[in-house]
Amino acid sequence: MRQKLIDETEENRVERNGMKDDDDDNDDDEEEEKERKNYLDPLQIQSHWIQRKLKEKNIESDPTTAQKKAKKIYEMLENFGSRRIEKKLLQFFGYELDKEQVTFLRLLLENQFKIVYCIKLARASTKEEKYKIKLEMVQKDYKSSKEILSRLEPEEEENNELFSKYGSSSSSSSRRRRNNNNNNMSDDDDEEDDYVTNAATRVRDRVSKKIEEKRRMLNLENLAFEQGGHLMSNTECRLPKHSKRFKKKSYEEIHVPALQKPKFNKDEKLIKMNEIPRYAKAAFPSKYESLNRVQSIVYKSAFEGADNLLVCAPTSSGKTGVALLCMLHEIGRNLYNKEGKRGKYEVDRDNFKMVYIAPMKSLVREMVGYFTERLSETFGINVRELSGDINLTKEQINDTQLIVTTPEKWDIITRKSG
Repeated sequence: MRQKLIDETEENRVERNGMKDDDDDNDDDEEEEKERKNYLDPLQIQSHWIQRKLKEKNIESDPTTAQKKAKKIYEMLENFGSRRIEKKLLQFFGYELDKEQVTFLRLLLENQFKIVYCIKLARASTKEEKYKIKLEMVQKDYKSSKEILSRLEPEEEENNELFSKYGSSSSSSSRRRRNNNNNNMSDDDDEEDDYVTNAATRVRDRVSKKIEEKRRMLNLENLAFEQGGHLMSNTECRLPKHSKRFKKKSYEEIHVPALQKPKFNKDEKLIKMNEIPRYAKAAFPSKYESLNRVQSIVYKSAFEGADNLLVCAPTSSGKTGVALLCMLHEIGRNLYNKEGKRGKYEVDRDNFKMVYIAPMKSLVREMVGYFTERLSETFGINVRELSGDINLTKEQINDTQLIVTTPEKWDIITRKSG
């Protein structure tokens, strides 16, 4: 009997010491939490905290837009875990962030749990609803919940009951973890670990086998051409008809006749400038009497239709003019008045965006000048360059109707990873 009492006393003492260690660990963690750069006081977080921060950080000044953005951010913080939330927020804010946006993003990521549940508590209208939120908090993350609730309601008895109920189970589990680390593992644990290790080995072996089966060695030396860069796959060269060849003493002279334009088909004709709408005519120089042949062929598809269009034509055949016709089609859909006043037209510029992709940066600058001359003065269209040398802010992109860019830059800003 005496031995039993001694054992019980010793067990109680160990348990008290374990709980004390846990409390000390929690206190240390809370101090470290407060010393962090992005520490957020729960008392600062109200129901509209996100919306207020968007305005303070100069991320969004319009109240209506800020409210919509705050709602979207809160939904992401509530629904996505720590692994996915960073990617979602980056996609929401855009990948080219300024200093204020980066700071705000870090604040959201490091205080996700705190922000979500402080806003939930602030929005709770009844005592029962608030208790359910507290219960959910404590069950999900005891340590963070205790720090939040102790700061918000330091003298609330209800919170102490939750802490004592879920804190004891938390401290017991932490003591068990410590004891397992200090003592040798049991035979059951050894068997379980062996099973997991063997299972992982079997999976790894199967995956390696499948990779080896699919892998094929490719001998590049066998595929190389013996003649290297001097190889000519086309061994026969034929000159066009009526070509003339003159052999000189040190060289050979060949005369190739100029390419004759193919004849017009019966139903084919050039589109006269007086046949196109008045507002579209304003984008072309006054000396133009008609569209050229390529532009006339695709006129109905480019200007009157909205289907996808692929134009294959030689250099200087008028492909840029075809792109201009497509742009005029979109502008025409957003005109307030197609008659115009003194050569000016009012366009709903917030209702559309156009993108022109040029193969090289030098050509991008040339196209910016070309489209600015054709569209800016008459329709008030903002044309801007977006390339490796020139970046645009989100406000500038919103204010631009025609973006002229390169394929590489467009791929970077539109690619979605993961």
